[in-house]
Amino acid sequence: MKEHYRDRRGIAYADRHTLVSLCAADWPKYPPRVRRDTHGEQRAFHGRFRVARCCWLCGVAQATDCSRQHELHHLAAGSRGRSHERELFTYLCKECHQNITPDDLGKLLWAKWEFDHEYCDWEFLTIRHGHRLPDLETPSWIDI
Repeated sequence: MKEHYRDRRGIAYADRHTLVSLCAADWPKYPPRVRRDTHGEQRAFHGRFRVARCCWLCGVAQATDCSRQHELHHLAAGSRGRSHERELFTYLCKECHQNITPDDLGKLLWAKWEFDHEYCDWEFLTIRHGHRLPDLETPSWIDI
């Protein structure tokens, strides 16, 4: 497994189940370091990944004629709506964003680790998702 898919704190993805108790009801509602980012954080994220112009799920580049626009996707939404925290952001084309399913989460988590490692935190994502995270899955467009 590539670098054991360690997050920014050095925690291996395989150890994600040991980060929180077995019972999700015991998990904190919000991690202690929670912060609500402003739209400025979203714009900064968009600006950084707009340069690459590549959907994290399908790999299709953003067309210059805007026929394949890219959008910010939140990996999890809270009971009070989306939480605008950088750790939850992914970058998808509009088509993938509209057609995303729960089965795509493993691919999105892999992409988060690969493309935005500095904001990848397995414990944070587990708590925000509200369930144990699935196994990572490499998107089909990636050659390993």
